[in-house]
Amino acid sequence: MSLLSGPIKNALERGESIDQIKQSFLNASYSQEDIQTAINEINEWQRLQSSVPAKPEKATSGYKVLPSINANAKKENYWRYMLLGIICLLILIGAVVLGLYWNKLF
Repeated sequence: MSLLSGPIKNALERGESIDQIKQSFLNASYSQEDIQTAINEINEWQRLQSSVPAKPEKATSGYKVLPSINANAKKENYWRYMLLGIICLLILIGAVVLGLYWNKLF
């Protein structure tokens, strides 16, 4: 594609007419031949795009919807983990104390 194809395409998307675009680029010292080549390339590209069948769009956006966890479930899990941690800590402390005084107890 020529260097002018992008700017000309942008001008067309903004709603400018071909005549306005041509005059604008002529005023900017571009040659008539370069301008016409770019316009022909855009026309050819649009023709090719219209001949290709469009892919059907998916019904979903592609993102998975994750189930939300309400605040009560989060609080419930928090207290379960706290209780489990405390129990493990007590077992560990009991094992250390038992290990230190094993000879004196038995």
